[in-house]
Amino acid sequence: MRRWVGLDLNGWRDIAARDWEPEDPDALLSKPKLIEGGLGSLSVRQDAGDWIGGPQAALAPHGRGAGWGRIGAPIRRRRVADLWQELLTTPVSDTAAAWYAAVDALARNSQSLMLTVPDLPVFDEVAQSRTLAALKGIKRAQPRLLWRSVAVFLDSLHEGVLSTSTERKPVLVLVHGEDGIEAQQLVLRRVEEYPGHFAPERDGYGRLLFPELGLKTLHERLARAMLEANLELAEGRSEASRTPIGMLMGEVSAGDVEILRRNNGTWMEVEAPDLPSRLMPPLDRPSLEGLNAEKVLIASPLSPPLRAQLVEELRGIFPSIEVLPWESIARGALRAGRLIERGLPHYLDRLTPISLAVMDGEGPSFHSLMPTTATVPANREYVSEPITGLRWGRGKTQIEFFVLKGHVQTDDVEVRHWTVNADTSPSQDAGVELRLRQTPGQSWAKLSLTSKNWDGLQAIELEWDRLRPDPRSPEEILAALERPNPTVPRRIIEEPHLLAWIDDGGVVGLATRLESHAPVKDLAQAIRRSKWVADLGLGFRPIGTDGTFPANLLPHTQRLFSERLEEAERQIVEVWRGNGVFRDNSALLFATWAFARCPVQIQEALVETLEREAETGRAPLLATNGARVVIIAGAGRAVTGTERLGRMFHTLVNRQTNTVILSALSSALSRRAEAPGALTPALVAKIASRLDSVLDDLVAQRSFKIKFKNALTVLTGLLRYREIEPWALVRDRNLSAEKLALRLESAKEILSSHAGTVPQGAMKIAIVSDLIDYLSGVGGDPNILRQIEDLGDTEE
Repeated sequence: MRRWVGLDLNGWRDIAARDWEPEDPDALLSKPKLIEGGLGSLSVRQDAGDWIGGPQAALAPHGRGAGWGRIGAPIRRRRVADLWQELLTTPVSDTAAAWYAAVDALARNSQSLMLTVPDLPVFDEVAQSRTLAALKGIKRAQPRLLWRSVAVFLDSLHEGVLSTSTERKPVLVLVHGEDGIEAQQLVLRRVEEYPGHFAPERDGYGRLLFPELGLKTLHERLARAMLEANLELAEGRSEASRTPIGMLMGEVSAGDVEILRRNNGTWMEVEAPDLPSRLMPPLDRPSLEGLNAEKVLIASPLSPPLRAQLVEELRGIFPSIEVLPWESIARGALRAGRLIERGLPHYLDRLTPISLAVMDGEGPSFHSLMPTTATVPANREYVSEPITGLRWGRGKTQIEFFVLKGHVQTDDVEVRHWTVNADTSPSQDAGVELRLRQTPGQSWAKLSLTSKNWDGLQAIELEWDRLRPDPRSPEEILAALERPNPTVPRRIIEEPHLLAWIDDGGVVGLATRLESHAPVKDLAQAIRRSKWVADLGLGFRPIGTDGTFPANLLPHTQRLFSERLEEAERQIVEVWRGNGVFRDNSALLFATWAFARCPVQIQEALVETLEREAETGRAPLLATNGARVVIIAGAGRAVTGTERLGRMFHTLVNRQTNTVILSALSSALSRRAEAPGALTPALVAKIASRLDSVLDDLVAQRSFKIKFKNALTVLTGLLRYREIEPWALVRDRNLSAEKLALRLESAKEILSSHAGTVPQGAMKIAIVSDLIDYLSGVGGDPNILRQIEDLGDTEE
C-alpha cells in the first residue's frame, strides 16, 4: 500500500487527507485523517534561507513587521495564495521554494501526492506544467494534479451524497475560491472496461461565476470592518492582523482579542468587530448556458453563519443546492489516489483535440491525433494511433510539422510549428511515424517521432510548450502547404585540418614555413596546399572557408600566422593607397587563401580595385602581371559582409563572364553565409541571364567540364536567395528560371545519351536532374552544393 496524501493547497484553508499513520504506514485507517494547514496559509524564510510552511509558519515571528527586529522583515513571510499566483505567471526559484515548503509541510512522510487545482481555463497546460515543475524536488513518486470539482464529486460518491442512480445525470459542482465560485458540470458514467466501476466524466474547463463572492473580496470587506473598529491598525504601525481571516473561516468571534506587536516593539490589543449583517453582496445573475444540472453541490471554507448567507444567496439561482464540508476536496483527492493504485480510472476526460497537418488525396488537412468524441481514462496515459505515411526526404537533416490544438471549426485554436533536426540525412526517402501521448490534466501533450527504416533517426520527443507558436490561422497554414516553399540549398563550409599544416614527405608545411620566417611567396604556396585525409575521404586546407583554424592548432602557430597576415595587410594597403608596387602577387594570394580570415582592409581593397578598374581601367593593385585574375578569384574566396559582397557581385556580373568570373561567383555564392542577403532581385536576374548564355554555349559545345561545374555552382548558389525570397527562381513564376530549366533539360538529354563518355556522367545527370527539380520548385537535395563540389576540378 502506498502512502497517498490528498492535498487541497488553496491558500485560504489548506487541508491534507491521509488514511495511514507514520508510525504504522501499512495499516489502512477506516476514516481519513485530516491535517489542517492553517488559515490564510503562509511560508516563512529562516536565517539559513530555507522556507518553512504549514501551521507553524503562521506562529513564527518571521516577516511579522519591524517590531520583531531583523527577523520581522516582510520579505520573509509570504501568503500561499499569492505564491500560487506568482508561480503560475512569473515563476522564479524563490517563489517555487516558498510554495513547495507549504506543500511539503502537509505531505510529509507520504510516497504519492494528489494535489487539487482549480477547474478553470486559467489553469491550462502552462499552469499545470509550472506546478508540476515546482513539485519536482519532492522525494516521492511523480505527483499528480486533480481538478477540485472532480475531487468533490469523488468524495460525494464515496460518502453517499451521490449514488450510482445519478448515472448519466449532470451534477453541478461549485467550489468557493479566491476569485469567485468555480463551477463545473460533471456526469457519472459507467466504465465498461471495468465492470461495476463508475467515474465522473469531464468535458473541458469549468467557469468562474460570481466574482463578487470571491474569498478575496469577502476578506477585504472584513478587513475594512476591522480597521473601522480598530483605528490604530489603519496607521500601519504594527504587524498585520489575522483576525479578518479568522472571522471569515469561523475561528474568531466578535469581541475576541488579538495581541499585535507595534513596529517600536511594544504591544497592542485589537478586538474583532461584529460580523456585517449581510457580508454577501447582491448577486449579478450570470449566464448559465450549458449548466442544466438538477443536483448542485457546493464546498466552501466559510464559517457556518457566513456559509448560510452564501447558500441563501445562491439558492435563488440553484434551488437544489447542497452544502458539503470543505475537507471533501482533500478527501476526494485521497480517494482518487487509491483508485489509481487499484488500476481504476478516477475520472474520464475529453482531451483537447490535437491535429497534425498532413497531405491526403485532396490536399493538406489537419488530421486528428486523438478521438474527438470518446472519453479517455484519467488514470493512464493516452497514446494515439501512429500517423504513418510521413516521409523524411533524402539528403535532408530537417523536417517540419504544424500541430493544431483545439477544434478547427472554432476560433479557439492554436497552431505550433515543430522543426525536427537530425545529425545525419537518409540516403533515400525514409518513412517516419508520429504519435501523441497525454495524461488528462497533467500538463502538455508529448509528441514522439520515430522511423523503422532509418537508423539515423533516434526517437525524438517534444512537449507542446517547447514548440514555436505560428501566428497564422489554420486556413493560412493549409493554403501555404498546398504547395510548400521550394527547397533552399545548404551552403558549403569547408573545415580546416591540422594535417594540412605539417610537413608531409618532401612537402614543407605551413607551420614549418612560419617557424622559419619563410618569405611570403613560400607562405602563399603552403596555404594553398590541399591535404587528402583518407580516413575522412576529403581534402583539407590549412584555413577553413569560414576563416577558422583547426581546433588543435597550437596557439603559438596561430600567433605566427596572424602576425604574417598583418604584415601582408600592411603591404597590400600601402600599394592600394598608391605608395608602392608589388614584385609579385604573393601577398594577395597568401591573404585571400585565408578565406574569411582575410583582414577587412584587404577585402575592401579588393572590391574597390575591381570598382575602380571598371570605371577607369586602372588601379594600383593591378600593376603586377596576373594581378587581375588573382584579385577576382581572391575576392570570391575572401570577401565577407553583406555590403561588400553586394558591391563585388555588381562589378563581377558587369564583366565578361569567363571562367575566372564564374569561379569567383561560385566561391562567394556557395560559401558565404551573407551571400543571399547581398543579392537583390535585379542582381539575381542579371546573374541568371549571364548563366543562361554560358549554359547555352556549353550545351552547344557539349562541354561538361570545369566551366560547366562552376556554372552549376553559381546557379545553385543563386538559389540560396530563397533564404530571402522563398519563391525565387521557380520556373512557373520566373522567366529566367524557365530559361535555365530548359538549358538544363537539354544538358540532361545530351548527358544521358553520352553518359559513358562524359567523366562522372551519372553523377552529373543526377545533379542536373536535382537542379531541374529546384527550378521547378518541387524538391531537390539540400546538400547539392557539396555534390557539385565533389565533381572534382582536374578535368581541364
